[in-house]
Amino acid sequence: MKLNLGCGDKKRAGYVNVDACGDPDFLQDLSVFPWPWADSSIDEVFSEHFLEHVEDYEKTVLEIHRILKPGGVIWFKVPHCRTPMTVWHMHKWAFSTFTPLRLCESLPYQWEGRKLFEKSELRIRIAYLRPLLNRVLTKIANISPFRWDWLGLPIDEIEFVGRKC
Repeated sequence: MKLNLGCGDKKRAGYVNVDACGDPDFLQDLSVFPWPWADSSIDEVFSEHFLEHVEDYEKTVLEIHRILKPGGVIWFKVPHCRTPMTVWHMHKWAFSTFTPLRLCESLPYQWEGRKLFEKSELRIRIAYLRPLLNRVLTKIANISPFRWDWLGLPIDEIEFVGRKC
């Protein structure tokens, strides 16, 4: 089973589209834990611009980890902290390209001291310039997303794909 969490009006074919309102396939308040799925029962969790809205980011990530099967895929897109989108209402969290790395490290002060995911892909997207310039800069930026971010160059969206450890 594959879940599309916080889908809003963006349903994905082949996924169970989940949200607290609107017309999802499965109506669920994702701020209420535990979620109704059994441990290690989900093959893939996708979310597009959902994680920046949750009250408790770490608890949400741990819940995704709980329901994913071993080797299951987490795939999310979030706005970068320097994009104009981060100042919009209802954004509770800001992300940099370094944020997903924290999911892939075993830090004693976070994630209950364990490594949650293996990084498969990390991509960044530039969207607020002219279309041709967006495409060219996005290609260049993805040669080294961390260096691009560290230099303070424009980034609009981060896409992370990982596998449960």
